[in-house]
Amino acid sequence: MFNAIRMDLYRLIHTKSTYVILVIAILLALATTGVTALFMNMIEEAKNEATEYSQETESASYASEETADDTGLTFTVNDLDEEDIEAADSEVKITNMIVSDISGIDVGLLLAIFAVMFSTADINSGYIKSVGGQVKSRGLLITSKMAALAVFTLVTFIVDAIAQCIATPLLIHGAIVGDVAEMFKILGVQYIMNVSLAFFIMSIAIIIKNNVISMIISVCMCTGIFGLIFNGINLLISKAGVENFDINNYIIINKITSIDMNATGKDIGSAIVVSVLWAVVGLVAVYNVFKRRDI
Repeated sequence: MFNAIRMDLYRLIHTKSTYVILVIAILLALATTGVTALFMNMIEEAKNEATEYSQETESASYASEETADDTGLTFTVNDLDEEDIEAADSEVKITNMIVSDISGIDVGLLLAIFAVMFSTADINSGYIKSVGGQVKSRGLLITSKMAALAVFTLVTFIVDAIAQCIATPLLIHGAIVGDVAEMFKILGVQYIMNVSLAFFIMSIAIIIKNNVISMIISVCMCTGIFGLIFNGINLLISKAGVENFDINNYIIINKITSIDMNATGKDIGSAIVVSVLWAVVGLVAVYNVFKRRDI
């Protein structure tokens, strides 16, 4: 068993896609922080311009009129959402930025894509045939892939957090650290959920044995495209007489995006249970298929 795990960890370290995904994760973290900084600056400029215009005209009613900056962009104070203004006025916390980045499903999407590529690489190349005859149970081959994906998920989290710790203070003036203990608690929950997502995607990829279809399913899951299907299922269930049921409450992607620094204990418990169930269902299915199918 340990030899199989060591083999997949070695393959993880020497796979180019590992580093490509990590670089993309860093770039996405930087982009997220950059967009947040730009958004806050735009709101601050709009508020300042409205205040100056109000003072010049000596009329409070003109504060809501449309004003323009040197770049030709126009802002209207009445068009600004109150939540946006509060977000711009509040202190930016590095811990919140890290959690927001993880729960924004960008990392989950990268993990899903990597899970497809990594879990099927040795199957598509035929290398797994030489390994399969050297283990007592084919389940060990699944276990070794799970260990590698768990390690990669942890590394991705660490890399993303480091990128945010560097980018946030550089791009957003006045950023503070925040509640580190709460952040680690939420990241622990997010780790369980993202690992479960990676395991489920791995199961799909191995069962289907088609990278293109598996990749499409992964992207559709993580981007919410399947939401239309889920809403249709909700409609059918509602017509069947079942009230107050929403299948979206049992979708792993929705659980990942719902857990942030404001999550309650009930939300966290529900998210963990749903995520683990998804992983268990996928792993049981892939194990039964894998042990019977010719590799």
